[in-house]
Order: sequence, then C-alpha cells, then structure tokens
Amino acid sequence: MVRKREQEHVDVALAGTNVIYAGNATSRSTLDSADVLTTTELREAVANLFKTDGAKGSAPKYSDGRWVCILHGDLLIDLQSDTTFNDTVVRQNMAKLESDPLMIMDWQGIRFYAANLFPEWENLGDATDAGNAEHDTAATITLNNSPGGATFGDHSAVVITRKHKKRLFEEGIYIVDEQDTADAGDDNSLDVTVPDTTAGEYLYNVYAGSATNAEGAATARANLNLVESNLAGGASIATLTAPPSGGAAPPAAWTADASEQIRAALVMGPEFFAVAKLQVVMPFTVPGPDSGNVLNLFTDIGAKWRDKAVITDQDYGVRIEAHTNQT
Repeated sequence: MVRKREQEHVDVALAGTNVIYAGNATSRSTLDSADVLTTTELREAVANLFKTDGAKGSAPKYSDGRWVCILHGDLLIDLQSDTTFNDTVVRQNMAKLESDPLMIMDWQGIRFYAANLFPEWENLGDATDAGNAEHDTAATITLNNSPGGATFGDHSAVVITRKHKKRLFEEGIYIVDEQDTADAGDDNSLDVTVPDTTAGEYLYNVYAGSATNAEGAATARANLNLVESNLAGGASIATLTAPPSGGAAPPAAWTADASEQIRAALVMGPEFFAVAKLQVVMPFTVPGPDSGNVLNLFTDIGAKWRDKAVITDQDYGVRIEAHTNQT
C-alpha cells in the first residue's frame, strides 16, 4: 500500500509544467546520449526557483532555509562525472550530512536525496507504425473479418504500454500497431496478445481506437482509449469489435529513439506539492486463529488509506529530465 501511494504521489509531482532538459535538448523527444545531468542544469533550476514568475518572488524554502532535490539514483551516478560536483562533494560538512542520514549532498542551497522509486522511461518510441510491431514482435495484433457491426472504421490503432511490477509507473511504449481495417470489409475485430519476454517483471496496458491515418502513418493518440490494464505477460484480449467509448488515453510519444534511457530529478520547495489525507483506517483486524484466544490476540489483515496529491504552485518546483548512461 505504501509503495502504491508513493507511486501515485510521484506521478503527480512529475507532471509539473516547469521543466529543464539536460544538455542541448529542448524536449523529451530531443534528449540523446550526450544529454546527461550536470551541475549546469542544477544551477538553472536554482535560478528558476529564485525568480519564479518574476512577480511573486523566490520559491519558499524549507525550515532549514533550503530547497530539496530528489533525483533518480542513475542520475546521481552520472553526476559523478561532473568536475564541479566532485569538487563540491569533498568540501561537504560531514556533521551536517551525518545529522540527516538520507541526505547525500548540500549545495547551492539545496539538500539532495537519491530516490529508489522514480520512473525509468525507456523503450519509448514515436507514434509511427512501421507496418507491424514498432518495438517487440512478441506482441501480436491480429485483424479478423468478423461480420456483426464492428465500428473501428477504415483504420484502427493499438498501443501497448508496460509497467514494472515494483515501480508501477507506465514507463515504456512496447508496441504501436495500426491496421487498415477496411481491408477486412469494414466488418472486423482485433485480437491482441501482450508480450511475455521480460521474465514476468512487467504488466501491460492496452489502448485502442479508430486511427486517423492509414497503416504506417502517425496517429494522434488522443483518439485512443484504455481497453484493459495490468495484464500479465502473454495475456490476450479476444475479438475486440469496437474502440472504447471513453477512458484514459495512452502516454504521449516521448522520444523517437527507442534506445534512449530517460530519468528525472525534481527540485522544489515545500509549497510546490501537497497531499491531503482524506481517510485513514488501519489496520483491519480479526481475532487470532486460536478459538480460545484468552489473551484477545488479533491478526492484521489489511488497511485503508485515501488521500489526494496535488501540485499547489507550478513555479515552486522544477523537473529536470536527462539521458542516463547507466543500465
């Protein structure tokens, strides 16, 4: 339960609109292997928090007079190739670091923490179908001639994404597939089988809809909606005869290079992000297995937690995205 809550909170926090892309990149889709995290991006983030929108003043700091940076562990390793970073590390106040055992660095008015639950955006691909499976031929999408009023129209599209079972983030676009459904006489259905090639580490989401273009052309993913989520590897959806009438849309095309490995860091003050606790009930209990139970022993069987994470001010947080050379 705790990990699920953390994943949902991170998803919200990383949806902020104040973004810096490492190196020469101007968007996530333009990040390449040279665009790794350096102290240049960290200094730019500090400058953004100082000036915010130019009117409201600097982003508020935590009670110790600092902002916080939470970064993926891979980015921390990449930073070790930065001379300025290394020079700073050797001058750290050890007493200060020892007073906060989770802090790894204190620099430019920022406390740094490495995160073990951040997305690992990989295998991201663009929206153009190359005529079959974009990334993984283990996923199969079959077009059937199935009379009975299927409503995909002349063109259909399917996107399959993956989520690591432990991280839970929708991190990779596994396949983009488009079909000229008119080829089957406009009465058609789709059979979808998700991949089963990652040692059971991933779950899969399937999105489908009527494509805006013919097979082999880019399709606007806003036209697609979620069919099923959290499918185990190798699972199938049989005889899908119509696109969903609503529901979540698939993630945008993040990068045209499927080999890119993208990670994030978040630099923020306390008023950037908040979590409202709506309901807490923990734990649910039942009497222990001993029918005598003279000591009134109980066994915990679960818990309930309801909260809502929100970004309270976009100007008070900066997301940095960078390529990583770690595998």
